[in-house]
Amino acid sequence: MNSFFGLTDWHVHVEGALPRDFVRECYARRGRDPEDFDRLLHFDSFRGFLQGWWQTMGLLLAQPDFEEMAVSCAQAFGRRLEEQKIIRCEAHISPIDATYIAFDGFEESAVSRYQDLILAWDEGFASIQKEGHEIRYLVDLVRNYPGPIADLQWKALQEILPRLRYIAGVGVGGGHKARRLNELGPILESARSEGLKTVVHAGELPPQELALQELEDALSVKAHRVGHGIHALMHETFRKQAIQKGLFFEICPGSNLATGSIESRDQLPLDDWAEEGLRFGIFADDPLWFGTEIQDEITLSLQNVKRPEVLRNHLVLQGLIALDGEQ
Repeated sequence: MNSFFGLTDWHVHVEGALPRDFVRECYARRGRDPEDFDRLLHFDSFRGFLQGWWQTMGLLLAQPDFEEMAVSCAQAFGRRLEEQKIIRCEAHISPIDATYIAFDGFEESAVSRYQDLILAWDEGFASIQKEGHEIRYLVDLVRNYPGPIADLQWKALQEILPRLRYIAGVGVGGGHKARRLNELGPILESARSEGLKTVVHAGELPPQELALQELEDALSVKAHRVGHGIHALMHETFRKQAIQKGLFFEICPGSNLATGSIESRDQLPLDDWAEEGLRFGIFADDPLWFGTEIQDEITLSLQNVKRPEVLRNHLVLQGLIALDGEQ
């Protein structure tokens, strides 16, 4: 059995990767029964997951002490990085969600709070830096909100960029019949001009026709990486195109199983994709909600494929894992 260290985590949402005990303590601090949170973890669909996410986000970061809480969340996330032996990470944060909940919308009056929340996250990330580690965050714009909100978010983020020390880029979460990715093209182009990476969620859910459209959009907006992408990658012609263009995919099998996006890990022939030359890594997405951590995901993926050595060598050569001998 391999013992992993020096991991890279390119697909994780901080709010969805907090230690369970930490979140339960936050519930208790708010005067809520921690078992209320435990019950939210039992869902059987993507919609059920999102409902739990929204309730917990509102309790954690839509309260008056949101700045203090953001720092505490970042520090709790830092403990998770240590436990999982992660030394490189670009983690999504979703300040729009908490701000939208607090204001029941996102107008000009919400901008200063949105900016203050991002600055608090930056302070929290400053507190978890370690020599030799590279821990950064991506501000997720989330395209499920009404169209003008993405533009407001980017304008607000641009104003405070000079004050942000640990931002790596912008993410675009959401999707599946929401605003199309290519509509955010000008924002993402502007972000790149500011030296930021652009990382998009696309192709996470069926049907394949919609997934392929999302991935074509991801290519058109010149995304640095794609979160998920699996339902487009199952299409051989598109997969060859992605390989040719060198697009990197963040594969999260446990997440896809938990949300019902796939029925079995067998639908993801990761060893075959690795041999074909597809660029991808294996990640946990929201381990608090989906129940598996990044080390679990790598181990389960190696156990599930026919040629684990092909997948293992792929992950090593991509610089995503190191191995601490054989046990």
